[in-house]
Amino acid sequence: MSHYERRLEADLEKIRSAVLDVATAVDNNLEAAIRALLTADTDLAFATILQDHPINRAVEAVDDICHQFVVRHLPSAGHLRFISSVLRMDVELERIGDYAETICREVASLHGPIEGQFRNAISVMGRDAIDMYRQAIKAFREENPEQALATKQLAKGIERDFHVAYEQLAAEGETGVGSARDRFSKLVVLSSLERVSDQAKNLCEDVVWAISGERKKRRPLRILFLDRTNAVLGPLAIAAGRKSHPQSGMYEMAAVNPVAEVRQDVTDFLAATGHNGAEVSGPRPIDWPVERWGDFDVIVSLEGGYNDYVARIPFNSVGLTWEIATSGVDVQEIYRELQSRVVDLMDTVRGTEGADGP
Repeated sequence: MSHYERRLEADLEKIRSAVLDVATAVDNNLEAAIRALLTADTDLAFATILQDHPINRAVEAVDDICHQFVVRHLPSAGHLRFISSVLRMDVELERIGDYAETICREVASLHGPIEGQFRNAISVMGRDAIDMYRQAIKAFREENPEQALATKQLAKGIERDFHVAYEQLAAEGETGVGSARDRFSKLVVLSSLERVSDQAKNLCEDVVWAISGERKKRRPLRILFLDRTNAVLGPLAIAAGRKSHPQSGMYEMAAVNPVAEVRQDVTDFLAATGHNGAEVSGPRPIDWPVERWGDFDVIVSLEGGYNDYVARIPFNSVGLTWEIATSGVDVQEIYRELQSRVVDLMDTVRGTEGADGP
């Protein structure tokens, strides 16, 4: 190994070590914040808040040595990816530290300890969020993209934790447990823990990018089309989506009073234009439990408002009302209108590069 190569490796190791030092400090603050929350320890909360200042200085130091590395080595390819990833990780670690500080500030403002079912739910969520964070840092330390990819999947469990804790907090509000100010503080804590898992997921993606050069693959957007009967609009909307965005979207339909069969002129149109009519035939009733609505990213009402079909749009979903006219309108014209709406939606969410149809 040449003198330059030894210097290069030494500088890279210096950066790795600095990042891990920041990660350890953030881990300590995050764990202390959860402990302070569950034990109502305001002294620990205040001490943890002060420890965020050294973290911020350490983050700035990592940023400095990364820029020094660029000036000294003019990196390219893998080394440039590594520096780019570390700079993003630096921001994410600082944010996680900020979330720990926020939790501590809310602990200091609470009028009493967290109790009951919400305590149990927030305890589970805190444990899972810290575990995900630690697994993400372990993947970085071991340069293990496979572990990083596996760790990303833990976010789904934390999302479930969030909904459980949120429902418990909502129940407290309905029964008048505690003050409104305390409930607001608990909501801030809940949101902060969710953001910890989001940043941990970002850390995993940075590890994968730094080591393998692979960008994260976006999962398909899950869209539900609603109408009264599924005789016309639902099948045409699904066909339009599968035509323009077959890979980046997943489409379902449901109806309040579904008919036995799709209208014949719709079936004929789908067959004549090369659509697989069998995939969109068979109208489907809305006969699922309340939590099933949360499976969809976007819930689109094609007749009436979405509130005619669902009492409340889930927290992580979006409701849209399109109101597509069918009376006296040719099937082909309806299809074109739906396709235009679908393309506009997918362009907004995925960008024009998201179009993957012919």
